[in-house]
Amino acid sequence: MKGYFPGCVYESKWGKVRKIQKWDVFVATAPTVCSKCKELPNAFRRILKLGKLKSFPSATSVSNSAEQVHLPVPLQAAVEDLVTERLDLGEEVSMSYVKNVLDQGIAVWNQVVESMTPQLQETCLAFLKQNDEALARLNCEEMEAQVRSYVRTQSLEKGYHPRLVANFDQVSLMRYLEFLAEEVRCRRAQLNLSWSDKALVLMDQAGAHMSKAFETVQKKWSIANNIVPRSWSGAITMWPLYPGGLGPVVGPMTDGIWYCSKTQLAQWLFDGDEEAVNERLQRCRRSMAEVLELQEIPEVEQDTDELKHMRIHKLVGEMSVWWALEDTNDQTFFHLPRWMSTVVELRVCKFVTEHQKWQEVLGQRAWMGRDLTRSQQERYNIFKADLSQKLVFNQKTKKFVGDAATLRKNAKQCISLTLRLSDDPSLLQIVSGKGEVFRLVMLQKTAGDSQDNLPDVLNHPAELGDVPEKCHREEHREQDEDENESLQMSEAQIRELDEDRQKMEAEDDEGGSDGEEIELLADSDEDVADFGLPTHVVKVKNFCNRAAWIELGDLTELPRHVTGCSIAYHSTSRQWQGHYRGSREPMSASWGGVTNRSEKEAILKAIKGVLRAHVHAHPKDKVWGKQLEKVEAAEASL
Repeated sequence: MKGYFPGCVYESKWGKVRKIQKWDVFVATAPTVCSKCKELPNAFRRILKLGKLKSFPSATSVSNSAEQVHLPVPLQAAVEDLVTERLDLGEEVSMSYVKNVLDQGIAVWNQVVESMTPQLQETCLAFLKQNDEALARLNCEEMEAQVRSYVRTQSLEKGYHPRLVANFDQVSLMRYLEFLAEEVRCRRAQLNLSWSDKALVLMDQAGAHMSKAFETVQKKWSIANNIVPRSWSGAITMWPLYPGGLGPVVGPMTDGIWYCSKTQLAQWLFDGDEEAVNERLQRCRRSMAEVLELQEIPEVEQDTDELKHMRIHKLVGEMSVWWALEDTNDQTFFHLPRWMSTVVELRVCKFVTEHQKWQEVLGQRAWMGRDLTRSQQERYNIFKADLSQKLVFNQKTKKFVGDAATLRKNAKQCISLTLRLSDDPSLLQIVSGKGEVFRLVMLQKTAGDSQDNLPDVLNHPAELGDVPEKCHREEHREQDEDENESLQMSEAQIRELDEDRQKMEAEDDEGGSDGEEIELLADSDEDVADFGLPTHVVKVKNFCNRAAWIELGDLTELPRHVTGCSIAYHSTSRQWQGHYRGSREPMSASWGGVTNRSEKEAILKAIKGVLRAHVHAHPKDKVWGKQLEKVEAAEASL
């Protein structure tokens, strides 16, 4: 029967393994080799993509074992180039970025491996069929070496893309340009490399690489073989010098996986001295880990200095934005030099920031129906009074003068001007020391119009009183810090309106009563007294003046037969407050403003708190339990 040779077990005993190992394909392809084997050799298992190799006693899966999985050398080179490229540009590289690069590289790698499997199997099976008798005379290791050599020869002679290194389940050289895409496009153009040059390999970092002897060899080799050294990572990238074939390739120092031997490498570099090769190119463990841990950062100071030097002179036709003074009488403009416009710009930005803060505070207080507090009003008046600011500059040193001592020492070299601030850009003005008023504007101009001189209209000497004394300046600085802190606290109180509504400062001495009206649902004055509320509380039998209350209908029913059960509305603070004696259930809710809550939602939330308190106190009262379920359903539907 076909396929049954000495040493082969029967189908009834082999069963599923026979189909998994594709024994019938093996017999049809190489019957002579099959007759001498009890099971598939490792070489054929790799060709047919069988995970387990017979030479491993533990039958460990080569492709799935966590202990044996490692990054192939070309993939290490690709990942390293991406990481070092970012470092070369001066960017920050985190471990999460390295992890993402590894994940992407492995995904692309696996995709390429899967895409080449059919062509690889077809090529190798054809070789087995033609050389069946010759292979039958070899042992398993020799047979595997012959198959490997054939595939490598086919890759070089017939133009196949080289895909194998040590075995058939790894790719030796992937399509490197497709993997890096835009990341290496510019670099390849600088090196004058064609798109057909697709090979790149990584030389492991070794301690001997840092020696002077190796540096000399590396320099000569770089010029002769088109190699790009990366000194900070110990990696060497290399492209072949001719299309259609593979140039000299140097990988990890492991026999059997090179496209060139140590002897050839010794002839190229060390005049045939193989010991010099072993000494210079030692394998260094964890070299790739050191690169990925980013322990060595490239020096980018030189590139940064070159970039700054390039930006000293602007391009032809390049436009810049400058602060300028506009004379409203004759529509002429005077450019402010940079050493003055920077200070003016900072003052304008600071004013805009503080103005926005005050507008927010004023809006929040107006929404609450209140004016600014006494302390806030005082600070706001100070802010409005500071819209006209004196600025003093030293036109010799071209610096801002901020203290009176410096002004007294260099009074003859200083000029002063007045900056008038406003929330309306058209009202921003500069007043010279002579009293001339100019409008402060921003203009676009070309690079050739650059000037750094003081306009004549501002060249008026400063007076000693233009800069306040040190004690006054420190007092103003502390006052500004207190003002900013107070503004932040006021905004925090507003943002926490639901929790801190009852703790806001009192406008008068009557226990916080500032005219706020409280309406309580009650039948008599005695009921109001039972709640212990202030005397100005208004008793109502129904909130008929609240449209939201009327629209909710029977959802507003409460167990008011229980003493101490009711609901109140605080009109000024827009707050609904439920009451149930002896309960700690939250029963208050505000609406509108920063809460983004409608009045219906606030009413239902307060009623829900009252009903929960009642159901907790009277668990057998099923009527109000069903009412609570109706209220919760209505609240969820809003």
